[in-house]
Amino acid sequence: MVGWILKIEVVTSFVPGLPTMKFNTALGFILSGAALFFTQQKGIRIRTYVVNTISAILVLMGCIELSEYIFNYVSGIDQLFVQDTFNLSGGVPGRMAAGTALCFSLCGIALWGSINKHPRVQIAAQYCLHVVSLIATTAFLGYLFQVPTFYKFLMLNSMALHTAITFFLFSIAAAFARPDLGLAELFMGKYTGNIMARKIFPRILLGIILLAFLRIAFNWAYPGLDNVGIALFGMGVIIIGLFIVWHTSLVLNNSDKKRVEAEEALSALNKDLEKTVGKRTADLNASIEKLKQSEDSFKLLVEGVTDYAIYMIDPTGRIMGWNKGAQNIKGYSPEEVIGKSISLFYSPEDVARNEHEYGLEVSRERGHYETEGWRVRKDGSKFWANIVLTPLYDQGILRGYSKITRDITGKKNAEEMRTREALLMQTLPDALVYGDKKDFKITNLNKAAEELFGISAAQARGKRVAEIVSYQMVGVHPEEVRKELWEKSGRWRGEMLFTTMDGRHLNVLATVKTMQDYTGQDTGWFAIYSDITALKTTEGRLELAFEGTSAGLWDWDIKKDKRWWSPRYFELLGYEFNELTPSREALLDLIHPDDAAMFFTTLQRNFSLPGRFEMEARYKTKCGEYKWFQAIGKTKFGENGEPLRMVGSILDIDEKKKAHHIINQQAELIKMLPDGIIYGDMNNNIVGLNKGAEDMFEITAEEARGRNLEDIVSLKVVGSRESNKNELMQKGVMRYEGELTNSSGKKFALLATVKLITDIDTQKPGWVCIYTDITPLRLNEELKEALQKLEANNEYLEQLAYISAHDIKAPIIALEGLTNVLLKSEALKHEHSEIMRMIANKIQQMHLTNQSLNNILKLRKSLLTAVYEDKKTATLQEIVNGVLQSLQSEMDQANSKVEIDLGNVAQIGFPAEHLKSIFYNLIANAVKYRDPNRPLIVRVKAREQENNRFLLVVEDNGLGFDLSQHKDKLYGIFKRFHNHVNGAGVGLHTVKSIADAYGGTIEVESAVGKGTSFKIIFKQGMI
Repeated sequence: MVGWILKIEVVTSFVPGLPTMKFNTALGFILSGAALFFTQQKGIRIRTYVVNTISAILVLMGCIELSEYIFNYVSGIDQLFVQDTFNLSGGVPGRMAAGTALCFSLCGIALWGSINKHPRVQIAAQYCLHVVSLIATTAFLGYLFQVPTFYKFLMLNSMALHTAITFFLFSIAAAFARPDLGLAELFMGKYTGNIMARKIFPRILLGIILLAFLRIAFNWAYPGLDNVGIALFGMGVIIIGLFIVWHTSLVLNNSDKKRVEAEEALSALNKDLEKTVGKRTADLNASIEKLKQSEDSFKLLVEGVTDYAIYMIDPTGRIMGWNKGAQNIKGYSPEEVIGKSISLFYSPEDVARNEHEYGLEVSRERGHYETEGWRVRKDGSKFWANIVLTPLYDQGILRGYSKITRDITGKKNAEEMRTREALLMQTLPDALVYGDKKDFKITNLNKAAEELFGISAAQARGKRVAEIVSYQMVGVHPEEVRKELWEKSGRWRGEMLFTTMDGRHLNVLATVKTMQDYTGQDTGWFAIYSDITALKTTEGRLELAFEGTSAGLWDWDIKKDKRWWSPRYFELLGYEFNELTPSREALLDLIHPDDAAMFFTTLQRNFSLPGRFEMEARYKTKCGEYKWFQAIGKTKFGENGEPLRMVGSILDIDEKKKAHHIINQQAELIKMLPDGIIYGDMNNNIVGLNKGAEDMFEITAEEARGRNLEDIVSLKVVGSRESNKNELMQKGVMRYEGELTNSSGKKFALLATVKLITDIDTQKPGWVCIYTDITPLRLNEELKEALQKLEANNEYLEQLAYISAHDIKAPIIALEGLTNVLLKSEALKHEHSEIMRMIANKIQQMHLTNQSLNNILKLRKSLLTAVYEDKKTATLQEIVNGVLQSLQSEMDQANSKVEIDLGNVAQIGFPAEHLKSIFYNLIANAVKYRDPNRPLIVRVKAREQENNRFLLVVEDNGLGFDLSQHKDKLYGIFKRFHNHVNGAGVGLHTVKSIADAYGGTIEVESAVGKGTSFKIIFKQGMI
């Protein structure tokens, strides 16, 4: 493959001048090797999928190559990946030999069959590999003996030498991967015949190849002595055969001699064995009698044990004996378990891990096995068991196992409890300390205590708390604490001040409790110390926060009717701190008379309402000026629901109120504007609109608020909605023209300006749009455009009249001449039929010309009036499909193929008939002027471009024309560049007329024998 990819000829051929291994052949070998690898990977899930897929590819590739030879065609697979620039073997470039293709097909079948579950399929697959080996060997011998007939015989033409070698090695490797099938079984078996086959076959093969080579060499040296050569070849076969028979007889004689010696030795051993067995039998009978006596005693002992499960297990893991203790612990009777596997007592998870077999194996290796683990009772419950397993041997022979099981679930639970307590102690975030009662010394402490005291647990053990930290109890005497602990409740909680050994001063919340033993006697104590230093610091910081906030804080103790105002509260009103006395009377003097009733009513109402409340009111400052403030508060209630306290703040919102007043004034001004102004959110829902918009939409602001804009009016804009939205999001502002139809069907031509805004209150994004009615201006522009079109149409009609007079006159003159000939040629009656045919053709030509003129006139009229008509649109896909359907019979006759790629252009806002006419004329011309020497391919494309334009492309691989000769008359009426088919010559003229009418342009590219491409660029219509 590297040789083909890098174009290195010497790599593609084993020997220069010999056939090359094709690229597809190398690829097939790589796939075959990969499939053979996966056939041996039995643990991989995708093994079957990979092998079957590669097998199918190999069979398909081989069948396609064989079919090319049989049916003599080119499928294109030969040079699908690389071009065959060498082609040393002749024939079709890149094509592998037919024998190679056959071998790949057989390899694919063999690989598939090798993983099949049916034995017959596996055998058939093995013999497919043997056929490949035979073909490869034949080809190799052809190269070895320089006999081209071997590697060019029938389907083996031109198989490369290294291809034959690779096939031979692959088939042998794949066959020996299954040594129990086919010929592989002959050579890989363990019997005498298999051994002889392995010894004889290589010698025969090498001897015959050597004799054949010598025979050919003799024939080259002495061409005229064929009989002598044949005689020498026969003698050589006899000599080699005699040597092989002699060597084989020696091997067989030695084997028989060893067998006879072994039989004699075995006979002697059998005699000795009989004597030994007789003696051992007598000893065994005596031992059995003694064992019976000891077994009865042991059985009584084992059956009397009830706290231990003691039972016997045979070497295979099945239960042989069962005592009462086993029945008590596990819940099974002897009848239920005797003969059953010990896996009965293990959980499904342990059985899946072969835990029951693992214990037997370890006990055999070590002579003893002890473990602990969960076991399962008959009722499904689990218990934690201690197991002792011992193997039992008799004269070195394993007779079974003894197993003793003890239920230690209680011990396990206690250990887990202690473990959890220890873990909890170490992970507890607070300091935990244990001590004894006798000397009040520390016995243990956790990691948090080590960090709090600044000392390790090892250093603290055996010391009193006072020895590792200096402390002071806040608000209580130590003697009172001692009495509370040891004489009263046994528990104390209070605040302490610590000074650690490293000089840290800490505020600590201590909780101390006594501990008792199972008799209720006090044995010690434990204490939990929580560091509250940060909390104490936070209290001080909170006081600073009150001073730094921009809001004025207030607090009202309702029960005591006491009020407190923060320094900032006074500052906002222009007073010094405590210059006023916080009271109801002071508030009455501060609140504006018009706001006082609402203010105090709100306070009174929130005596019974939970949650936060807000209100706005005007406060009189020290200078006598009123300013707007926002008051926020919350009520705290007692257990019975009575109001206890009310806290809150006031915030200066005077500037915000003034800004809102200005905005309201501007809003009133906006309402008076004649243009329509609409406010909306980012979901296109209307937030508000002015009087001008109400008149234009014929809907009130209340009716429109909250509704989607598209539900109220129909709006068409220039360009796609998506591109307009992207421009707005990028630039923040956008202007466009559009057409609006309100709910009553009235239409307006609009100039719209849209800008992104942010709501001053909610800070949510939105937009504002100003619609200006430009309908009168648009009508004037359309009228002017119509007049210009009318003038152009008149000029066009004058030209058309001249052309019509010229082109219709010629057929009439010809018709007149033919008629005169018919009248004067009485002697040439046998030619009358031909003359009449010519007359009919000319009349048909006149009819076609006349029809084309009518169509042109209709088109000009429709283009002139299209601006005043509704633009009925259709999707491009529907228009193209309609055109292809109308041309279906012509396209089927031309065996044509149409490729459609409309991109992201779904709909264009021009009359569907005009777009259909463009596609029809261009595709019909492609069918008429196709190249008869290749299948016709027509490509139709559409793309949206910048600046609100779109592109239509129709291209073909037809005859084409010389653009340098016909460019000036390309779009003329009745102009044609090929005369071998009928046509009016008005198709391109029609396309050009439609493009001009909509301000479009046409670009054409054409070359003789290659095809033609038309590109039409339009400005977007109203979508």
